[in-house]
This record gives sequence, structure tokens and C-alpha cells, in this order.
Amino acid sequence: SQRRYEDPLFEVAKQVRSQAQVLCFDEFQVVHITDAMILKRLFEFLFSFGAIVVATSNRPPVDLYKGGLNRQRFLPFIDLLLDSCEVFHIETHKDYRLSKMAANSHGLYFVRERPQEEILKQMLGLTQGEQPEPGVVQVAMGRELQVPLMAKGVAQFAFADLCEAAMGTPDFLAVARNFHTVFLSRIPELTDMQQFPNEIRRFIDLVDVLYEKHVRVIFDAAAPPFRLLGITATTANFEELRQAIQKKFPTVQAFFEALQPFLLESEKSISQDADAAINRENWVKGAHLTVGVSTEAALQVFEKIDVQSKGILPLDAIRSGLYFHMLNFDVTRPTEKNVFLFQGRPATLGSPKAVGYELFNEGGSSGAQDIQFAYVRTVSRIRDMISTSYLEDHQKIFKLQDLRLFGVPTPPA
Repeated sequence: SQRRYEDPLFEVAKQVRSQAQVLCFDEFQVVHITDAMILKRLFEFLFSFGAIVVATSNRPPVDLYKGGLNRQRFLPFIDLLLDSCEVFHIETHKDYRLSKMAANSHGLYFVRERPQEEILKQMLGLTQGEQPEPGVVQVAMGRELQVPLMAKGVAQFAFADLCEAAMGTPDFLAVARNFHTVFLSRIPELTDMQQFPNEIRRFIDLVDVLYEKHVRVIFDAAAPPFRLLGITATTANFEELRQAIQKKFPTVQAFFEALQPFLLESEKSISQDADAAINRENWVKGAHLTVGVSTEAALQVFEKIDVQSKGILPLDAIRSGLYFHMLNFDVTRPTEKNVFLFQGRPATLGSPKAVGYELFNEGGSSGAQDIQFAYVRTVSRIRDMISTSYLEDHQKIFKLQDLRLFGVPTPPA
């Protein structure tokens, strides 16, 4: 119809289809009312042109934009998706970014207000002594982005420079195009979505872009990764367990010894060389009676570690999960001097095979759940960005050989 051809989205869809037949969307979500209102028309045109859409999402189609403003006007788009697409439910309980237990901060994540002189000294190591100076990079359409300090592919921005100003994805892409390493300083705690909605969304978008482009980022933040954007339910449960154990026992090993009556009959020994194990029911009961942790927190901790849903866990996996928690929750990472955690079997802690815990599917309601998914994804990506494997990939992509500056051995060519 004439009206159809007057719709600008018709031309947009036509142009997109002329360039590609298959469109892939990773982590598809709908948060804003303006997006919700145009999606049905846009996708109707795309499908009519024979486009094939492949998308991943943290929510099934029926839950998209759940609780959003005027959602009833969005429902026809859900019907369109269900009619035009096949939905696959991928059951996974493991976030593999969070399982990289060998990761530590590597001088990439600092939780304190570092003096500018200290940051500059680290920058000079990466620029081979070339003095960083203020500069500009091109964004798009003749627009420029001011860079407080830059030299030889290395730049420094304060959080306010990129997340409190009127910036967006094009600006962040310009940063990623021009710099292989970015110092992001003075990052505040970002726990109040009501007070800082735009700043938090920009920070989430910034991390997404830098992560996708494999930029190396040195974070100077007011809180460790698992507290930067607020504490998820999983993290709160692990912290409740950790505090409950520490109030009653000097070491995790002593706690495990107190659990002996609840261990499986065939694995009653809890010597340092034994692979003592406990089932779900006995763990919940034993942890509650022994240290007073709530049964709900004990159950959630067990299920987050028991990613294969076997219903049985070696106690060492629980110790390993606590190590992972402390690594990300505290200001400083645990070391072998931390007798509370390491007495027992320290060789397994911090190894690539050690057990972490995932943060996805934390619950929540309405549109706020989409924001929670974004929070969790951002924390997960920050964790990955300070991992050894990410650093090694960064070296290959940008043809650098400076891992020694971060205390990481240079991988063989």
C-alpha cells in the first residue's frame, strides 16, 4: 500500500536486507518504550523481504519488555516472533567467563583512589616512555572526542569523561578504534539506578564495546567487581555463608570437620588428602545447624556450585567457590597467607579447574530484570577482561609483547 511505502522503516529494512540475508542479535532485549514501538513494523518488513533472524536472549520471547510501559501495544511483536521464529531453550547454568579462576587483577583492577602520578607511571611503561598528552579522535560526521591523555595507542579517561557526558556507542567505538589500552579512572559505586540511570547505562555500553573490541582496560574503581554494580542474590548468599563460617570457625577446614556427621557414609574422612563429599540435603541441614547460615542461602550456594545438578559436591568444590567469591568481593585477593581459606588443600585454589559461581538468572521483576541482566553481564565481562586468557588474546590481536608489565609470562609464539 501507499502507506506502507511511506513508512521510513520500510526503506531501512530494505537497505538492511540488500546488505545481508542473515541478521544475528546477541543478548536481545527491549528496555525503552521507543524501541518497543518500532520493532514490530521493522521486523515485519525484514521478514517480508526474506531476512533470517537469529537472536540470543536472557528471556524467552513471551517475557520481552515484561512490565514495560504500554506493553499491550508491544504484544503483537511477540506474536510475530513466535509465528516467524523457532524458539530454542538452551539450558546452561555456567557462565564460562566467570569460571576463569586463574584470573587475578594483574594490575588491571584497583580498588582505591590511586594518585594520578601512579597511573601516569603505569601508562609510561606501556608507551615506552612517550609522554601522554591531551588529544582528540574522530567520532563520526565531523564530531570529535576529547581525550584527556593519549600516546601510542594508550589513553586515559575518567568515568565522568565518558559516562557523565552526552556520549554513546559511536563515541565508545571511536575509543576502541584508536586505543588498544584504556585507563578508566575514578569509577564510583554504581548501585543506584534511580539516581544515576544514564551514567550506569553508558558504563554498561562502554564495557560492552571495549570487551567486544578486545581493548585492554585498567580499572580504578570504588568497589571490587562483584560490588561495583550492586550485590546480586548469589553473591549475597556466598557472603552470608562466608561470614557465618568466620564467626564460628578459624578456618574453612575446621568448618568442614564440624560437618563430619553430615558427610556421605562412604566419605566420612576429612583429612587433607581425602575427597570428602556431601549431598544437597545434608549440606543444607549441616551448614544451617553448624554455623547458622539460612537454609535458603545454603541451598543456593550448593546449587550454584553443583552446575551439573548431581546433588553431591566434594567439600573442596565449596572451598573453591568461597575462594572465587572472596577474589571478587574483597578489596584484595586471598593469598596462601589467608589461613581461613587455604588451610587444607591450597593447591587446587586459583587453578583453571577450580570452581567459580555464575550470576545469571538472578530473578527480579518487570523491566528491572533486563537491567539486572545487563549488570550481571557487565560484571562478568569485567572479570573476563582481567583474566590471563583475555590478556593473551589481546597481545595476539594487537601484536604487543608487554605482558611482563602485568606480571604475566609472555606466551610462546
